[in-house]
Amino acid sequence: MKFEIKYPLPPFQSDDFLKIKSTIEHFPLATIITQQDLIPCVSQVPLFLVEEQIKTKSVTKLVGHFDNNNRHIAAFVENANVYCLFHGPNHYMSPSIYPIEQFPGWNFVTVHIEGKVKLISDLERLREHLILLGERNEPVDSTYRLKKTQSNFDKFSKQVTGFEIEILTANAVIKLAQDKGSELVQMAKRHLASLSQRDQTPYLDEMLS
Repeated sequence: MKFEIKYPLPPFQSDDFLKIKSTIEHFPLATIITQQDLIPCVSQVPLFLVEEQIKTKSVTKLVGHFDNNNRHIAAFVENANVYCLFHGPNHYMSPSIYPIEQFPGWNFVTVHIEGKVKLISDLERLREHLILLGERNEPVDSTYRLKKTQSNFDKFSKQVTGFEIEILTANAVIKLAQDKGSELVQMAKRHLASLSQRDQTPYLDEMLS
């Protein structure tokens, strides 16, 4: 997918794959959208990037897995076209943070990917991906590592279906006040960073009540 030339505004558009890759690594939970029987099928699932050399062609893929009960598996069989959306930090930006008059806005980072999906039929390959997903996301100081020798790993790996998405197009929307000048960009960046670090305990308590 190519963005329309006028929207998002050109300063916010990016096809820099290093920035796209960094966003995926920092915010791996993706929204996956496909169509089944003319109805949108939507799931949230963590994905990670794999770059492979297939013959003379370099192929970049997203890899993930679903619980076997997820209806997206049937949707993938019916329609291989898939759209993935990764959400970076986002928040309302009050004009009060700027020294000159501005209008309210919403700053955010998102990555948009179109691709072709293929289910993983090789159980051993699926298990390797499950272990790699754990390695990519487990905190550096954690003592836990997912291993094939873990109790019930064989049973667990048979309860999920893995898939690979070959990336066809990848674009990012990086809206951080770049249209306002470098000084205000830095103010917006610092403000969004501070908002992203706020304690979410009250909200999470509400979700669990």
